[in-house]
Amino acid sequence: MDITRQKLEECLGLARSAGERRLAVQALVHLSDLDQAEGHMSKAVENLLSALSDSLDSADKQAMEFCFGKLGLVYLADGQYEKAAECFRNALENGPESPNHIAWTGSLGQSLAELGQYDEALACYVKVLDDAKREGDIVSQSICLGSKGNVHYEQNSFVEADENYQQALAMSVEAGDERLKAIWQGNIASTKAKLGNTDAALEACKQALSYAQASGDKSLEAAHLDTIGDCYTARGDAKTAAKYYSQALELSKSLGWSPFERVYLGNLARAQFKLGDRDSAFGLFSQAIDQFDEQRSSLRSDFLKTSFSTRGQDLYKDMIELCLLEGKRVEALEYISRSKSRAMLDLLGNSPVDISELSNAVDESLAKLIAKEKELREKIRHLERVFGDGTSSDSRGGGASSEPEMNQLYTQWRQTIEQLKSRHPDYANLVSVDALSFAEIQALWQRDLLAADVAIVEYFVTEKYFLAMAVWKGADEPAFHLLKEQADLKTLNKDLKTFLEMVSTEGWQVPISLSSRLYQTLLAPLTKSLPEGIKSLVIVPHESLYHVPFGALHDGESYLVEKWTISHLPSTSLIPILKNRSTNKFSKDELRYLVSTVSDYSATRKSDLKPDNDLRSSSGFNDLAHAKQEAQDVLSITTEDQTTVISDGEVGKLLPRLFNQHQVVHFAGHAIFRPNEPLASGLVMSDGHVLTAASILNSGTLRTNSGKLMVLSACQTGLNQITSGGEIIGLTRALMYAGMPNLILSLWEVADESTARLMHDFYQAWRGGSVSVAQALQQAQIKGIKEGLAPHAWAPFIHIGIE
Repeated sequence: MDITRQKLEECLGLARSAGERRLAVQALVHLSDLDQAEGHMSKAVENLLSALSDSLDSADKQAMEFCFGKLGLVYLADGQYEKAAECFRNALENGPESPNHIAWTGSLGQSLAELGQYDEALACYVKVLDDAKREGDIVSQSICLGSKGNVHYEQNSFVEADENYQQALAMSVEAGDERLKAIWQGNIASTKAKLGNTDAALEACKQALSYAQASGDKSLEAAHLDTIGDCYTARGDAKTAAKYYSQALELSKSLGWSPFERVYLGNLARAQFKLGDRDSAFGLFSQAIDQFDEQRSSLRSDFLKTSFSTRGQDLYKDMIELCLLEGKRVEALEYISRSKSRAMLDLLGNSPVDISELSNAVDESLAKLIAKEKELREKIRHLERVFGDGTSSDSRGGGASSEPEMNQLYTQWRQTIEQLKSRHPDYANLVSVDALSFAEIQALWQRDLLAADVAIVEYFVTEKYFLAMAVWKGADEPAFHLLKEQADLKTLNKDLKTFLEMVSTEGWQVPISLSSRLYQTLLAPLTKSLPEGIKSLVIVPHESLYHVPFGALHDGESYLVEKWTISHLPSTSLIPILKNRSTNKFSKDELRYLVSTVSDYSATRKSDLKPDNDLRSSSGFNDLAHAKQEAQDVLSITTEDQTTVISDGEVGKLLPRLFNQHQVVHFAGHAIFRPNEPLASGLVMSDGHVLTAASILNSGTLRTNSGKLMVLSACQTGLNQITSGGEIIGLTRALMYAGMPNLILSLWEVADESTARLMHDFYQAWRGGSVSVAQALQQAQIKGIKEGLAPHAWAPFIHIGIE
């Protein structure tokens, strides 16, 4: 045994015997340093957790802070970024008076950046930079500037990244820190390569490599070898690039598991692909994606999973393209399923973590978090209005607050919620839900989760190609349609933009030729492969296709809704979860209905109110004369004891309370979509207050265990922010999380009268026969077509779900 370790363990034993917790903490921290240096990360964590336990037992705040910070550094080095961030936040609870606050804040920024939380990371770096300048801490300034460069690099802002790296390098030279000098020199090389200056990049990187080799830092050496590979890739020399990527990978493996190994695997896979060795490329991509998924599944926070998922999309895009070139259709579909909406899949696949159960906490730090969450929630509640009194900058009215202020408050609230959830006993039990394999997708029909007349159509869109795949009962492999020519992709994007603009604008008639052209591109090649008897399509969109009303496409003879029942889902893998949630114990005659109508918005039109920036009109919301008629229509097809009707001012108070007591919930009123903060989108109450997606997700404002269907007869309720990781953020996510397996939502602003007519026809069809939710919507839309309505009036409403 190493003499230092032996002495430390002897010291630890003596400290334990003497009850000297502080000495025990010091010995454990030093032991963890040895463990980390030797690559034994799990042992380092174990020792630091023991040290933290001792410091907590002795109520030694300084020791607690230091242990949390050291533990965060180990987690950060081990790629466990969520745990690292949580540790650094705990370490920072002592405030700016702590001598280590600069280190912990900067490390928190690094953890958040690795999780894809770039804005929050930059906020940390700005704070650290100011504090480090004040204290004359050149090393921290260097780290902070270089870390800012890393964020700019990830955001493809290479000029800004290069500026930050140059400043960081100069400061590391001034400080005489050889390791930092090697890091920033290598990062400068990466930006030079991205900017096309490969000669300068190679020269800088070889110099950085010599610095790393001189310092004996093998992980840094691997990173620079990888960057040299990038330089040769930029030169078009895949063979030499592969040599350096291989060296980086082997060196990384020699150190044990590294969070960057997936990067080296992916780069080597791309080089082998260019060299024509597709078998090797497939194996390498597979390993890289498995490692990425392992990191993703280790996260517990829905919010962090959503941002982190964007970091693996290039791997999926390249792997799916390779699968198609190799004729591996089944594998292509499986990787598409693995790439999309995984955070949402995990969110719906786990029981909610109820932070209200922590309200009686006696732990001081937890009590502070609870108080902070309550304070932020109150501030946000006053901002969750589309109109406020606007009298001053600190007014409680939403209209008086700037968009950055709202976004900042939502960010702080989200972070506080995530911290509270991480303290909940159930948090550790959250699991990652696997995406369905092709065999499991086929089993959906065998298990009667899908009817025999249903086909699934899955899309995947990148800047390099457009892919559509279809699968049905008994299919040996998926049918597929691939567009790769840039001219074809450009035409598709242009047609989609024109179509969406025209169909969502009242008074415009979409040319049949445009609807038909889109049909020929998006669906026709697949429908030719479908067997006879397919009557229903489950569309799993991607990117901008989430905003497409597929029923309004035209095959030259009729609109698609006249031929197929159409439903939408964010992920095929959600089908078993939603089917399990769908309530089958009630017949239609036994369902209870909650009809919520807001027709009187006069309170939003007071002369002293200031509008929210997201509103098109400064004069408030119009009243909705036909909203009450919708309530009457529902009442006409149900019995009085089945239906509860609430209206206007009652809705804000009673909707959350009654939500769980009714299987079908109908809301008629105004809604608002905020693209810059999609979780602030929601349903507008009569006083201008908004029932937001965030309040549903984070506070459980709406929650049901017996839900069947929610119908939102309001504008833009189906609009969501779509991340590059295939996640949807907005009301759809929130309402599915609230327990509703079927939703009817709208994609654009809808007229009051035509919406009321469509809703009347929908409920009559649904209640009048043995039809599903999607079939009832189809029948209502077909009736609108026969009555001569334009697609703008009947096409905005879509069904999300599986019934």
